Amino acid sequence: MNKVPLPERLRIDTVGECWESLRGAIEAGQPVALEAAGVRDVDAAGAQMLLMAEQAARHQGQALVYESCNNTLEQALAALGLAELHARTQAAPATHDPI
Repeated sequence: MNKVPLPERLRIDTVGECWESLRGAIEAGQPVALEAAGVRDVDAAGAQMLLMAEQAARHQGQALVYESCNNTLEQALAALGLAELHARTQAAPATHDPI
């Protein structure tokens, strides 16, 4: 799984560089895990880039999940009507087999 850390500022001035990283990870053909715990500032362009990444991954037939997230990103997606984006891409909790 390719892990892609999202920047602290996920805004119009940072999405171009972030998109290049995401696109490269998606084109590598492996599932992508977004590390979003450090995101502190999000605008509509940042949310749009995340939606575009999800669609690109789905088009390639691969998974894109949030490995970590925080309230800032969750609230920004909800405010923009994209809460379902986050819900669709949540990483499944790890399960442990009893020994």
